[in-house]
Amino acid sequence: MLKSCVLVPVLPTILPMKYDPVDEGNRLHMTCGSMSGDQPINTYWVKDGKKLVTTSRIKVIEVGGVHMLYINSVLAKDAGTYVCAANNSAGEVRETVYLFVYGKIIG
Repeated sequence: MLKSCVLVPVLPTILPMKYDPVDEGNRLHMTCGSMSGDQPINTYWVKDGKKLVTTSRIKVIEVGGVHMLYINSVLAKDAGTYVCAANNSAGEVRETVYLFVYGKIIG
């Protein structure tokens, strides 16, 4: 008797993102980590609905399945909605946070 197997792709999983609110001018480190699911997994960052572009000030680094977003010298314009998205053949998952940037007090 022949038995058949059905392979069902497994969605990636993302642990909740962690970061501390930041003052303008300081450095931000945001982590999106420990993803599992069927490979290959494509991970990317989105800010305010647009794919995040790395610059000399904004870096994305991946180490062992953990994707870290670094922003040097945070500006008020860096505040907004950040999404870490991961997709594979089974679909896409997203984790969303709002980044608050505290401004400098002039006085």
